Amino acid sequence: MVPEELAGAQPARDVCGVVSAFNPGPENVANVTWLLRFVEHVVVVDDGSPNDVSPALEEMERAGAVVIRLATNSGIARALNVGIKEAISRWNPEWVVTMDQDSRFTGDYVVSALATARNSHEPETVGMVCAESHNNIPLPTWATRTNPRSSIR
Repeated sequence: MVPEELAGAQPARDVCGVVSAFNPGPENVANVTWLLRFVEHVVVVDDGSPNDVSPALEEMERAGAVVIRLATNSGIARALNVGIKEAISRWNPEWVVTMDQDSRFTGDYVVSALATARNSHEPETVGMVCAESHNNIPLPTWATRTNPRSSIR
């Protein structure tokens, strides 16, 4: 459900969503439909699903997404890179939001992210935001001015 204050929100201009998918189902169609409320365009990359997922992918296309089907499973990084390349080729967006098929951010995420970039005194330092952990496993982090220790080696 979209929060009441965001019910009339318009998709952010010059922002494209790229979603990696593997064996997507109806719940993933709902996530893509949700994303299209907040970004101008969405590219879904099916990462070589072995099952027949045509109904879900066709429904995503009907919702307004561009769907690319990879012949073999190549991993989320390649799927997202293929989707980003397609988005740049079609629309050349200033910003790309990458997600997997199971993800759904809070309704004001895109607006807040754009406001952060717009209000930054050093916009070239605005970058990716990601989870601190996945499945209770800490993810690697880059060093920053305030945290000079990096877990990336």
